[in-house]
Amino acid sequence: MPDIVPNLLRLSSEVNDVSDFWDPVLDLLCSATIADAAAIVLATPPHWCIVAVRGIARSDVPFDLAAEAIERDAVAASEGWRAGPIAGVSKASAVAEPGYVFLSRCNC
Repeated sequence: MPDIVPNLLRLSSEVNDVSDFWDPVLDLLCSATIADAAAIVLATPPHWCIVAVRGIARSDVPFDLAAEAIERDAVAASEGWRAGPIAGVSKASAVAEPGYVFLSRCNC
């Protein structure tokens, strides 16, 4: 299992824009877990934006579970899926940037 934190730190120092960060992060998270499908999504009310996806069609991402995770500000689970909000802080304003959610599914 790869060491996630040092790899995330390395990735964050190698990208100039957050949009370049999510695909390699999702690859890292998938390799560190036993997930057979995963996605990182962003709530952009009233819609959702898929920023990275692996092992599942974009149309099959469980946005309702992602919404539940944001509403609860905690991990939510349903039918083999887990969803957890990703807390971020804007470097410019030091204000939390809500809306990103990591979803993973394990059929084990």
